[in-house]
Amino acid sequence: MGGVLRFIASFFKSSNKNQSNVNVLLTVLNITDEQSLTEPFNTDDKSAILLNKNDHFFFDNISSLINESPGSNTLTNSTIEIIEEDEHSAAWLIVKNSSFEDMVMSLDHISEFIFKSGLGEKMTAAVFKSQFRNNAAYLICNYRTARFYPFVPKENRTRHNELEIDIGDQLTALGIPVEPHSNWYALWDIPF
Repeated sequence: MGGVLRFIASFFKSSNKNQSNVNVLLTVLNITDEQSLTEPFNTDDKSAILLNKNDHFFFDNISSLINESPGSNTLTNSTIEIIEEDEHSAAWLIVKNSSFEDMVMSLDHISEFIFKSGLGEKMTAAVFKSQFRNNAAYLICNYRTARFYPFVPKENRTRHNELEIDIGDQLTALGIPVEPHSNWYALWDIPF
């Protein structure tokens, strides 16, 4: 694992992850509740799980194991793509589905399967892409803390901090658990 990813992963590293934390992903569905929003999120058709790979056989057969997992019928309309390693030796498991709800359910199923396979500590974050005020905005779920935070990248590896704070306020108002600002880490190499 590269030094940069090792540094980032240290903030996400699992300590006492329990089953109820895995299902925190379902709370992101609240961003589709237009009646509760002061400004809308336009959800994207892709999401991902960032994984810290190791030599476990699971990572050699990840796609087939997920497709054969109990309850995999929830993946029916989802396309799963694995980007085996990025430049930081991490794997991205990307889920694509035109229905945001189905995509979230698929990602939740996959997260639960990975957790029940004894590899929950290898899940770094779940990432959901949306548009907010005409900016690409990522909602990142830190698996270690079971909390979300926004990430709005700008050019030259800078961030749109004001917009991130506004999104964080929206997430809180929607009942989505939000990380303290000091834990809003950048993930620059999100592949979508």
